[in-house]
Amino acid sequence: MAEGEELAPLTDPGVQSDEEPVGFTIKPPARKTSLVKHPEEVVKRLIKKYTDDIQDRADWAEKRIQRTAKYRGWSEGKQFPWPGASDVHLPIIMTDVQRTEDTLHNAILSVRPVMNAKGANKDVEQKERTVDQLIDYQVFVENKGEVLMGNLISSFTQDGQYVAYIPYIKETQNATTTHVVEYPPAGQSWDGWILAHLQRYYPKGLVLPGARAPWNWVIKDQH
Repeated sequence: MAEGEELAPLTDPGVQSDEEPVGFTIKPPARKTSLVKHPEEVVKRLIKKYTDDIQDRADWAEKRIQRTAKYRGWSEGKQFPWPGASDVHLPIIMTDVQRTEDTLHNAILSVRPVMNAKGANKDVEQKERTVDQLIDYQVFVENKGEVLMGNLISSFTQDGQYVAYIPYIKETQNATTTHVVEYPPAGQSWDGWILAHLQRYYPKGLVLPGARAPWNWVIKDQH
């Protein structure tokens, strides 16, 4: 193509084409029949389930309001035995709740780390302290665990329940350990030299030659 020459369109603008232009979204065929034969009945059942659930929890919700009112000292005023009678709040529930909250808070934060890892076998027992320190750092430093624990304890003792969002993250990585091996002495092959070192590094493992021996080996361990 010569310099300055414009590209010709692939199709004539005046010619109608039955093909979909590139980049257009082709919608899937619409469903002709609905999976729900009687939608009105479905809506009625859902409303009934919702209403029944609210009614079933009505007694619990009322007791929850009363418990909160007694804890915080909310009063509606007292008109018996005479108008304007003394309506002093006795903080019995507040005292018990605060005492329980303080006990739980001290039990958690009195010892660090608050949780300990337990190795599944003797081969990983030396890693238990490292895991303990990692979990303790993640909970109390990265996620401000002291404030978080205090909020959970307060919600549990004052309201009888708490909600905690704990995301579970699983991460898998390949761990590489490098061992530097000197050249074998005169008269000894690489096979026997590397095999001897591998058996020393992995005394409980079964060392087998790999597909590219002597530079590739397979080590099978009980765990």
